[in-house]
Amino acid sequence: MPCTSSKASQLNLLTVWLLWLVCLNQTYKVAYAKQLSEDLLKRYLSNEELAAWSTEFTAKCSHIARAYSVGKSSAGVQIWVIEISDRPGAAEAEPHFKYVANMHGNEPSGRVLLPQLAEWLCANHKTDQRAKRLVDDMHLHIMPTMNPDGFARQMRGNVRDVDLNRNFPDPIEVPNPAAMQQPLPAAQSETVAMMKWTLEVGFAASANLHEGAVVANYPFDGFIDHSHQVNGSRHPAPDDATFVYLAKLYAAKHKTMSKSVEFKDGIVNGAQWYPVYGGMQDWNYVAADCLSITLELSDNKWRPESDLQLLWQENIDALLALPLAAALGGAWCRH
Repeated sequence: MPCTSSKASQLNLLTVWLLWLVCLNQTYKVAYAKQLSEDLLKRYLSNEELAAWSTEFTAKCSHIARAYSVGKSSAGVQIWVIEISDRPGAAEAEPHFKYVANMHGNEPSGRVLLPQLAEWLCANHKTDQRAKRLVDDMHLHIMPTMNPDGFARQMRGNVRDVDLNRNFPDPIEVPNPAAMQQPLPAAQSETVAMMKWTLEVGFAASANLHEGAVVANYPFDGFIDHSHQVNGSRHPAPDDATFVYLAKLYAAKHKTMSKSVEFKDGIVNGAQWYPVYGGMQDWNYVAADCLSITLELSDNKWRPESDLQLLWQENIDALLALPLAAALGGAWCRH
């Protein structure tokens, strides 16, 4: 009997200890999750932390958000998207807009701005009219990192050192519209995932976040003769007036972009700046009927973490204004 009693006591102590470990683990997870959302404007989250933030955010804001993967990177990392809407995932007659960031691994500002935008929308969609309209009348999709492998290595290209913004079918090089919807033979996993996702959803408009300047860039990116010469001339798209309007809108709502000394009104035609072939914004426009512009948001490609709060303040109004105008403001694609 004494031996049996001793074993029972030991089992009870073991049970209590295991329960304590479970509670401690749950407490740690909650504290860690809180830290992630609180750290968005303090530091750059790792790929693992960004994925954990997605889980935390959609659990907290499940009434207006869902997370889903569009595929994997070349190194096998999931590429996550957050959809924000009053009916996330539902098929309804509302426009879809996408923000894509971190296409170049060493340009990470969007990894900060887009999660913070999601947090702001969740916190303010009942009180702020811009947030309310974004949530109630459209579907906003945000991809904080298209190139997680490049970010992890602090390099421009993906794990194979391929520049993803030169990896899409180009309307100058692939004039057949049907062929434009097929990945190139050398297409990377990230490019294939982006193309498939874009064609499946049918986005009204899109913006791609970069660094290296402060300017809103719009199609076309290249010249018909495939010239790489910078000569200062524009190559306007059929929807040039709409692109100029959207670019000017973002620049005007941004705290400093429209005041640029280098770029009049803070905007530039892609080919006029420097010709690019195989870029994503021209592919979006021609192959997917998606009005797409590129946002260069910092002269410094890797903004110091001490500047992240300022970076958010510079862009918040513009990040809200662009999808509202592009998806709900009467802009349409007619090329």
